Amino acid sequence: MFLSLEEKKRRYDAVSDALKKNHLSGLLIFSNAQVNQQGFVRYFTDLPIPIYSHALLFIPDGEPFLFTPSPLQTYWAKRRAWIAEDRIKLSRDAGQEMGIIIKGLKKGEESFGVLNFDTMGAKDYRALTILCPGIQLVDATSLMEDIRRQKSVEEIDLARASAEIAMLSREIINREMKVGISEEELCAKVEEAVRAHGAERTFYLISSSPGGLFPYVPSTQKLDGVSPLLFSIEVSGRGGYWTQMVRTYFWQTPQGTLLNMHQTLKEIMDVARQELRPGQRVAHVAEKMRAIIQERGFEYGVHFGHGLGLDVVEESLINTMNNNILLPGQIITVHPHLIHEKESLGIWTGDTFLIRENETINLTSDAPQGI
Repeated sequence: MFLSLEEKKRRYDAVSDALKKNHLSGLLIFSNAQVNQQGFVRYFTDLPIPIYSHALLFIPDGEPFLFTPSPLQTYWAKRRAWIAEDRIKLSRDAGQEMGIIIKGLKKGEESFGVLNFDTMGAKDYRALTILCPGIQLVDATSLMEDIRRQKSVEEIDLARASAEIAMLSREIINREMKVGISEEELCAKVEEAVRAHGAERTFYLISSSPGGLFPYVPSTQKLDGVSPLLFSIEVSGRGGYWTQMVRTYFWQTPQGTLLNMHQTLKEIMDVARQELRPGQRVAHVAEKMRAIIQERGFEYGVHFGHGLGLDVVEESLINTMNNNILLPGQIITVHPHLIHEKESLGIWTGDTFLIRENETINLTSDAPQGI
């Protein structure tokens, strides 16, 4: 296990209190191995999900039931997860298993929250509602997102370790960024280094093409010695907490429009750090960033940023429609992306920030904004 039993108790107590307050008898949780879909089950188990789908049934003030899809994952769940062995079940019919348990508890006509409704299979839904035709299912995703937004000391420590791994990428790119190397080869060298230092999962976006406005997955495109290199690494270290660092690397000192874009990004990042504080509306932060971009005459491409945690994208999403209030303990990546379509220029930067009661800390600040 990566986290303590005290952390388990903190989480279970917080979720139990929230369910009671919202008159819910339990949670039905569905996750899969996608980088943005496994966090909910892992939050209750402290167990990585390398492949397939997992499901979990949580009843307030009790021990959860975990449903694993293969003998391999059942084996490791019984050795590493927070869940008691007798509550770990090998099953590809989680909905039916949940229905049997809920019916046995005589809660078949009560209200239950569902996490990740989008990943709950039709087969699971049908089996559950046949066994418990009176059950009321409520989307509780936002309820759990609010709980997960504020990270504990243990979670923050794991995120800090992930940030240290992310910052290794700058050293590797400085050394290996040469004319003729492909995007795939460059990312492979970064991957080798970060894995050796404890990376659990990684996700790369990159652009080195002439006129490449938006980054994408690594390709066979070779670096040409002229076009800026846009590079983003999102990495989770041991324990599964994601951080992100984005940089644009230049072959020579930027001039003209490119220099103006670079200076604009630095200004945006300075403003964002000042505005990321407890009590601030997320929409206000996004408005400040957008105003600078529009004032300078540029456009923005990739969205401004998002929360990080056990999933690579969590609340709060930084956009002008999000009226959530920032909280102490949140971990946020801010990654403004500027484009200038007329000159076919794109530039991107980003860091991971920890919001505390009286300060905001840049967890990836040791890696300067570009070269």
